[in-house]
Amino acid sequence: MRAPINRPLLWTVAGLGAAGIAGLAGGVGFWRRHSIHPAQKPVGLEERASKRVELMSPPAPPLQPEMRYPLGLAAAMLALAVVIVAIVWWFDHLRHVQQEADIAIGGVGERAIPIMLANGCAGCHTIQGVPGAQGLVGPKLDSTLNERLYLGGSVPNTSQNMVRWIRFSRQLDPHTAMPSTGISEQDARDIAAYLYALR
Repeated sequence: MRAPINRPLLWTVAGLGAAGIAGLAGGVGFWRRHSIHPAQKPVGLEERASKRVELMSPPAPPLQPEMRYPLGLAAAMLALAVVIVAIVWWFDHLRHVQQEADIAIGGVGERAIPIMLANGCAGCHTIQGVPGAQGLVGPKLDSTLNERLYLGGSVPNTSQNMVRWIRFSRQLDPHTAMPSTGISEQDARDIAAYLYALR
């Protein structure tokens, strides 16, 4: 069995990363806002009094374009932080789902792909996450598997029936096109754990 995931540590790292990015963006913005260009420096009262003509001149030009960069930079980095946290959450969620399937079925989903490739599953099925599995003979095996009522159109869709179906499909349905693989029960459980964890 795989080592348990330290979920608090995972979220702490993700949170610190997001906070660091947001803090960096805020620091850059603060520095840029307080770095006033000499041409934009406020004129003192005495200087304005001695140069009344300047009071009739057009208003000072707006901030230079580079002064608007911090806001865009902060927004972009905040968006990046959100994306990073979302990605970490999604992979953590997938690992949690796989662990639940492994425990419920008694298999190890991480071992399933080599087993399926070695037993020709990819030749008949399109299987989500399995390289080269683009078969069109059997049904597509993806995240919709959990929603199906039957396996092979005749056997109720349960994890235990899936294990039996993978090993001895023609004993359960003599008319099915799927051959009985005869693989070990543990290999079948590994495959079933992988398939039921697809999202």
